[in-house]
Amino acid sequence: EPVPAVFDAPDGLMDAAELINPGYDPATRTLSTFAKGRGIGDCGVGARWVWDGARFRLAGMEMMGICQGIAWDDWPVVYRAKVEGVD
Repeated sequence: EPVPAVFDAPDGLMDAAELINPGYDPATRTLSTFAKGRGIGDCGVGARWVWDGARFRLAGMEMMGICQGIAWDDWPVVYRAKVEGVD
């Protein structure tokens, strides 16, 4: 019987049960999401989790709550972890 994956997410930052535009990189065991607040992608949330053998651990998250023409790579970082031991 399949079971839901468990994700780390800081309280109130996002609903980790729903990933928008997900991607997975098997080489780094990294699952990512990018939820745009509107079509041009200048607001929303981006996050990455790394599989540790038991669950997906949050590795990084950026969030822009106000749509104001700022590119994703300039969004404020709200969480960053040091990831070690990924082959």
